[in-house]
Amino acid sequence: MNFNELPMLKKSLSGEEYLSLRCVGCPLSCCGCRHGDVVVCSNKLIPEQDVIDYIVGHSSSIVSIGGGEPTVQPGVSEFLDRLKGAGKRIMISTSGMSRKAIVDIDDLVNHYYLDYKTVLPKYQYTTGIRKVIGIDVMENLINIDRSKLTAIIRANRRLHKDSDIIGMVEELKYFKVDRCVAIPHLGNSIDPSVTADKAYKKGELEFMLSKFPFVEVASRSEYEA
Repeated sequence: MNFNELPMLKKSLSGEEYLSLRCVGCPLSCCGCRHGDVVVCSNKLIPEQDVIDYIVGHSSSIVSIGGGEPTVQPGVSEFLDRLKGAGKRIMISTSGMSRKAIVDIDDLVNHYYLDYKTVLPKYQYTTGIRKVIGIDVMENLINIDRSKLTAIIRANRRLHKDSDIIGMVEELKYFKVDRCVAIPHLGNSIDPSVTADKAYKKGELEFMLSKFPFVEVASRSEYEA
């Protein structure tokens, strides 16, 4: 796998510490991407072994891996297997763009945070590629064990209409996803037009999604997957 930084220690809402690791590179080009510094990386990569040694030697038992897109990284199964062998619990933040990639690593992953980008018919436009990856996302929604899945919606008016937000939640309900977190998207994106002033307010999302009990609305400071 490719990295240009060591993991950062973070703390969950429950106060539990975890290591947050971002891998370099992603085949998508989403205009709302918040991690341009690792998706398009000009920094020198660091040795994978240095990352493994750091994680294995750290007292935290939880590792959250995002990016970039971790599931399609070279050597991802071997990397996760080494962390699992060291007794670490593994959380993966993913676009869900590849069903095969998820199948290959599923036995090694404790939980997935699926970055649900838009309603399925619009996926190829939002992600900036011609391939209709909404089909792969749909298959992952069907097949991932529900106890291991949280869908994340990052809401911004530059990226979504109100009907898109409702449509995304309706799709998740249809696929029997029982946990979703909706978060105002505050910008800091590759596309400078995706700005904090276009983010949905927490109260707006709470009102809009109040009839969906499986959806939790959180501010960016309250929740970070």
